[in-house]
Amino acid sequence: MRLITPAEYDFLSRVARAAGKSLHDVGLSAGTMVEPMADGGMGSLRFAAPACEGSQRRLGEVFAEGAFTDRDGMPVSFSVNLDDCGGLFELDIWRVDFKPLQSLPPEGAVVTVS
Repeated sequence: MRLITPAEYDFLSRVARAAGKSLHDVGLSAGTMVEPMADGGMGSLRFAAPACEGSQRRLGEVFAEGAFTDRDGMPVSFSVNLDDCGGLFELDIWRVDFKPLQSLPPEGAVVTVS
């Protein structure tokens, strides 16, 4: 586990605003602990969830999903998922060519959110 990076936090905050939702309601803060997922370097994260400590966490519902273009022009899709306790579960990132993500989109970049 490690602390969420400023770039990851900013990206998730922008996604939530675009979706008209609040990530603070589901446990995101600058002190959020995350664990990179084994996805070949595409940037997916699993979130620590104190509210579900001691229980078997499961995927609950999709909080927001969307797409953006990586620095090299490759399409990337993502999903922010909640667990069955209503807290952040994972940021699932998928680059269509399965190569490592070059970077999360910077402020002002086009990110489609639904």
